[in-house]
Amino acid sequence: MIKLQDRWGAFSRDLVLLSAVGSVRTTSGMSITRQCGSSAVALRTLRATFTGRATKGRDWEPKWFDPAEAVDAAGRLRISNFAAVSAALGATPAPLAELRAVRNFFAHRGAVAGSTARRVIGVATTPEVHDYLTATLSGGALRFEVWIAMLQSMARAAVS
Repeated sequence: MIKLQDRWGAFSRDLVLLSAVGSVRTTSGMSITRQCGSSAVALRTLRATFTGRATKGRDWEPKWFDPAEAVDAAGRLRISNFAAVSAALGATPAPLAELRAVRNFFAHRGAVAGSTARRVIGVATTPEVHDYLTATLSGGALRFEVWIAMLQSMARAAVS
């Protein structure tokens, strides 16, 4: 689960930054117009246009795993495939909140991660989280298999 969320964040980052840099095509053949000269320029643009309360440091990047932050970054970079990217990353239902709660439960093992897991998915012990992930859903797939399929569908929609 840790790697799954980390890979989703990396996918979202690459999707937005490559879209900003341009010189790529969607799977449907649409050419993506260049908005920035490089990923480094795109990141500098994001830092300069960030509207949050605190000034962001030299290494700050959006929380790419968070659809709202990834879509906000895509909008501020004015990517030409914004409609497809924002629709795909913002798709519902999406397992991203649950995935993050489970990821943080296993990665951090602290009281905060446990209380967040209880609030988001309704369980907070290792056996309960295991049972939650391996629960068989309608159609016979396990919950985490459904999450993977949903993320794959969102990714395909984002690049089409």
